[in-house]
Amino acid sequence: MRSILKTLMLFGALLVGLNLNAQLYEQTFDAGLDDWTVTGAWDWSADGMADGIPDTDWNNRSRLRSASRGGAARYANLEGDGQLTSPVISVPAGVADLYLTFYQYLRSEGGGPRVIVTAADGTVLLDSLLRLNLEPGEETSSGSYHAIPLGEVTANLSQMTIQFDVEGALDFWLLDDVTLERTSPERPTFPLALGPQLENLGRDFVVDSVGAPAVPFELIFDFSDAASTEDKEIIRQRLRAERVESCVCDRLELWKLPGGNFFDPVSGEILGDPGEILERVLGSDSGGTVDGVDLNYLNFNELDLNPDLPNLPLTPLDIDHLGPAPTDAIKVAILDTGLDFDHPDLTDYLYRNDDALGDLADDDADCLVDNVIGWNFVDGNNNPFDDNSHGTHVSGIVAENLKECAGCSFQLIPYKTHDSRGVGSLFNTACATLHAAIYEEVAVINASWGFYGTGSTILGNAIDTAASYGVLVTAAAGNDSLNLVADAQYPATFPLDNVLAVGTQMMDADGNLTKAEFTNYNPDFVDVFTDGIMINSTVPDDARADKTGTSMSTPAAAAAAAMYTCEAGKDFAQTRAYLLSTATKFPAELGPYVLDGNLLYLDTFCTTSVEDMSPTTPAAFVISPNPIEEIIQVRILQALPGANFRVYDMAGRLVTETGGLSPLTGDTVSIDIRNEPPGLYLLSVRLAGRLWVERLVKR
Repeated sequence: MRSILKTLMLFGALLVGLNLNAQLYEQTFDAGLDDWTVTGAWDWSADGMADGIPDTDWNNRSRLRSASRGGAARYANLEGDGQLTSPVISVPAGVADLYLTFYQYLRSEGGGPRVIVTAADGTVLLDSLLRLNLEPGEETSSGSYHAIPLGEVTANLSQMTIQFDVEGALDFWLLDDVTLERTSPERPTFPLALGPQLENLGRDFVVDSVGAPAVPFELIFDFSDAASTEDKEIIRQRLRAERVESCVCDRLELWKLPGGNFFDPVSGEILGDPGEILERVLGSDSGGTVDGVDLNYLNFNELDLNPDLPNLPLTPLDIDHLGPAPTDAIKVAILDTGLDFDHPDLTDYLYRNDDALGDLADDDADCLVDNVIGWNFVDGNNNPFDDNSHGTHVSGIVAENLKECAGCSFQLIPYKTHDSRGVGSLFNTACATLHAAIYEEVAVINASWGFYGTGSTILGNAIDTAASYGVLVTAAAGNDSLNLVADAQYPATFPLDNVLAVGTQMMDADGNLTKAEFTNYNPDFVDVFTDGIMINSTVPDDARADKTGTSMSTPAAAAAAAMYTCEAGKDFAQTRAYLLSTATKFPAELGPYVLDGNLLYLDTFCTTSVEDMSPTTPAAFVISPNPIEEIIQVRILQALPGANFRVYDMAGRLVTETGGLSPLTGDTVSIDIRNEPPGLYLLSVRLAGRLWVERLVKR
């Protein structure tokens, strides 16, 4: 209830003339360590990073994500000894409550951080080893925030010092924005900018221990098949909960709870892990009927202050212009802000089912009434129209890539999981995932959205269930320039075999291929890159627009997966393996950021023979020399009657094309690119459903 409480508190402060400046002390380390003293390996980092330190495994990590974003105190030494000590800090008389807050980013090698608070006479008031629950080799978030109450130990204190002490072996420890607050501080979101954005959008939220925002007083329950209606009712009454809604024929239920066990009754603050609290409250009474319980976390795509008006249920007039859906089509579910089903570039690809509109009956036995073209989980009705634009843009990318493929039919199923302002909920996205997989038999689910934190049992179970139905989930890696080793974004980083995480590449100012500045990255978590910068696609009102982000890269990968499914059949493991194996490899340029340096080119996937496209297809040519100066010399290794030669730059732009050639074995084909700038290029040779791709360098 962050936005409501903040308004009430500010109003109250104005009425009684309170001093809103509750900060007693602050050190941001922007210009150095100032008057803090050090022993051991503590020093100052101007950029909040620990790169360039011998024996420190920094490896392209993100900088410390503190509020000030400047310099930071840094410890980087495996010897395990060092102290960072504040100057003497004066505490005014009458200060009853005091809170020590700071941001840190730490990687443990068996050790941990200790905080020591000392009075002026040397009396130790607090000596606390922070319980981070890190195994050797694990690390905190890059924006790990801590608030330690000191009121009980600093009452009637006039002076104090704060010391940060290394306890055991640490690979690195970055520390910033050390403050003393007179009032209990609000727990910030991660990323920091997300909280103010949600407040500006008028959304109420609470924040968990790692900065993930959630809907106040709401929990999602995933019930096992063994759970009867009576079992659920017993649990609900024990928790004094109100059932808000359910989905997937009551497998998932959303409950609203009073304050007490799970939430603070006034602030709504989360009081712990819901699963642990549930086990403590119910004991053995749950009887194995609950497979998972989660906060109703918020997730996001394109945040924008659009009018917040509900979609009304569909009428026959809304859809009478739509033709029949393609038969025997490959289905792609788009979980997003909806879809403009009046857009002329999308109507031919829109899903239609046999559920008659207007009879108020569940004709297709999927526990949704009159869901003729998809479903709106935001408003709880059958109208998934897009009132944001993000979902229509994403859908257009899928459609425009798929329309290049002859011989296959495709359907887009819009699930409106995010509102007009780009905010979705865990309940909506998990419901849509399960419904698309179980009842609509989709081949691919596109998730151009995400959230940070510790993950979600509910959504993880839903995606795992989708795997049982052969579904591949393409998920955006995120747009916060974060190394995902410390800050996982879900669903992209779920360790599930049917998730394909997608990021974005770019060309830098020198013409070198690298990761896009905004994309999240890490080769252990991101599977492929593909184009996502200034992508032109559909938006509502029959219009088109350019958008940029991993949200734009992800539907391109979804389209590639659908293309392959058209040829090979619905099998997420085979589809995922094929996309990874046929991606062009750039280990030097992209290897630090994405698995094997994988870069997907959609030109690879529209074929008539999957077998001919396999990675073991015999080489058809060799480029020699490579690098080149002006002319590409292609030496032919096998006859290529009617071959088409194309050259692309690394932004995916077609540089030149020569078609209808029929070179014989031993011939040389010359392609002139003297007017193109130096850099990396791709040569694509297509012949009767077969495709070869080779990288080349122009000096």
